[in-house]
Amino acid sequence: MSRVLYRLCVVVASLVGCIELYAHDFEADGIYYDIIDSDEKTIEVTYQGNSYDEYSAEYSGVIYIPATVSHEDVVYDVVSISDYAFAENLALEEIDIPSSIATIGNYAFKGCNDLKMVRFNAVRCTSGAYVFDGCNNLSAIEIGSSVISIPGGLFSGCIGLSEVVIPDNVKTIGNGSFSSCVGLKQITIGNGVTSIGRYAFKDCVSLSDVTIGNSVTAINSSAFENCTALQVIDIPNRVTSISDDAFKNCTALTDVILPSSVFEIGAYAFSGCSSLMGFTIPARITKIEVGTWAGCVSLKEITFHDKIQQIGAYAFKGCTGLTAITSQAVNPPKIADDTFLDVDKSIPLYVPQGSVESYRMTSYWSEFDNIKEDLSAVEKIEAEGVCEVVGCNGVLLVKGVADDAIVTIYALGGTLLYSTIVSEVANIVLPHGIYLVQVGHVVEKVLL
Repeated sequence: MSRVLYRLCVVVASLVGCIELYAHDFEADGIYYDIIDSDEKTIEVTYQGNSYDEYSAEYSGVIYIPATVSHEDVVYDVVSISDYAFAENLALEEIDIPSSIATIGNYAFKGCNDLKMVRFNAVRCTSGAYVFDGCNNLSAIEIGSSVISIPGGLFSGCIGLSEVVIPDNVKTIGNGSFSSCVGLKQITIGNGVTSIGRYAFKDCVSLSDVTIGNSVTAINSSAFENCTALQVIDIPNRVTSISDDAFKNCTALTDVILPSSVFEIGAYAFSGCSSLMGFTIPARITKIEVGTWAGCVSLKEITFHDKIQQIGAYAFKGCTGLTAITSQAVNPPKIADDTFLDVDKSIPLYVPQGSVESYRMTSYWSEFDNIKEDLSAVEKIEAEGVCEVVGCNGVLLVKGVADDAIVTIYALGGTLLYSTIVSEVANIVLPHGIYLVQVGHVVEKVLL
């Protein structure tokens, strides 16, 4: 009978006298079932008796849940595991969940303290809260080849797990799937996964080894928040978005590789990463969100590429280890009064040639006392042959050229400024600035 019919019978029994009733409709091969829909011929696995704690050992050892069950000449599809179905069965050691399962209820395996292995084969299913709550000895899970998604919260709080391999056939990792697995040290995410859900590995404080497959495009909010043992993360080059708090408080993280494919990094995504020493802002990023790198006290230098247009409030709040900032944007990006809160404003702020005054006149950038032109762009473009081109005190010195060599000097924009024929050594007086000097096939940038 269905659970609704069972409850109706309880009411009737209270009126006509005491009779023996059971919540389950039938038992087959040691597993108890309740009929969900007699027309659709669907059933769910449940507990024995009227409540989950009426019997304490109806399930033990290894349980293989079948995809179909025959009862009274009717073949039923097993599509669900009910709330508390296996709860408090202390002798249960292994469970095999078939591909037919579409839902797993709240606390389905609560308190199964001897459960050590789960073979999960459900293609697509949803799960309730605290499915494996208190399964402290669950140390191994096998994710089958038919699984497309891992339900949200399914293995949350499984403190005995130390390693998980998610195969290539899985496409999505649900919200909170492995959150608070405090013993989890290693996770391998297969090449089929495209999305890592919110809170998927949040509070996995022992997680130190993460391999992310090359199909992932999105790392969602708080996916790795508070993973305090994680030191290095290599984000594959198909990832386009890293959402809010994704790596927040990963206090051991020293290095993160951000691919050029990323065009969005959310608020506080790397805040509190107190060991982070460096990163490169991807070229597609035009806005840095609120608090993105707040509290990264080990950062020494930051470079903003020339496409950055806005840097949000608290973005670098508390980055007290900064010794230099470089902005490659000719026009100062928009910042807030607290973008660089608690950052030493006497450190060098390097800006493009000709932009110093613009930064000095722009709100909040003007608080920096040491704004300088960035001379790092002065570099050799090509260096073939034996000639040498150097600049000193407004004099351009060209040495080692062949007789009657042509020396041509251009402004950085390409405008021809000077051309002459020299022999061996030439001294050319020019105003202070940066020039392109061509001698034969040799072209160099020179600062005077």
